[in-house]
Amino acid sequence: MDRVSNDALPDELLQKTLEQCAVPTLRTLICASSKWAPHVWANALSRVNESDRSLSICSLRCSDIYWLLRGLRAQNCAVQLLRCERATIDVAALQQPQQINLPTLRGCVISHLGCWREGGRLIEARSGAVAAAALYVTTSSATLSKLDLSSGANDAERAACSAGGFAHVLGAAAVASATLETLDLGGSDLPIKQLKGTSPVAALDLSHKGLGVASGIVIAKCIEVNSVLTSLNLYNNRIGNEGARAIADALHVNSVLTELNLKHNMLCGLDWDGKGTYTA
Repeated sequence: MDRVSNDALPDELLQKTLEQCAVPTLRTLICASSKWAPHVWANALSRVNESDRSLSICSLRCSDIYWLLRGLRAQNCAVQLLRCERATIDVAALQQPQQINLPTLRGCVISHLGCWREGGRLIEARSGAVAAAALYVTTSSATLSKLDLSSGANDAERAACSAGGFAHVLGAAAVASATLETLDLGGSDLPIKQLKGTSPVAALDLSHKGLGVASGIVIAKCIEVNSVLTSLNLYNNRIGNEGARAIADALHVNSVLTELNLKHNMLCGLDWDGKGTYTA
């Protein structure tokens, strides 16, 4: 479809065609040509139920949710419910609080009847919904200052909230947020405003904080846009290969940071005591 000009399609056929498109296809159309944008966003707006401000989505893929919610917000459309196959996320309660943690996010997820019999698949879906709720509040809240995705997490939630793909999208949302000050993905709070430079400092010491891969990826997203930070100490954390790779990619954009300490960060897959799997 990206090769077809929308001018060649009658309006009625165009709308019917877009109604059949999943979110990744809508994203592809806009990337292919800006001419698709008004049609795609008109279609996205039509998917929001006006009676309860709900939006039905096919999956909980983080990049799709972030793109869709951010775009709808730009269209002045506030979504109150996110519906997917196995769960509904009631996000109305996430609009005003300044501090949100995992129990709060968990309370917003309503598992659909009949799913309880599916065991691990339900746990995975519920944890994905919790991660989606975290992404929603970071993208949409005008009051959020602290987001804690570490305290009280079960194994499935911890896995969902520490996945690399989720961390990349959450990092972008954190950069775009005007209010978020701290984000905890395990180990310690990340000072978001200092990392992205809106509360400028020349040096940051985040050594010995127990920061993992997801934290490393969020740090990378933040320092991409930081024009004042010259020294960053990440000594003795657990950022690993993936986190270090994200930081290295960020340095292709950031030309200000001149001092970076990544010693003892399991960059070869082994920790301080030699435990883990050697991956170098």
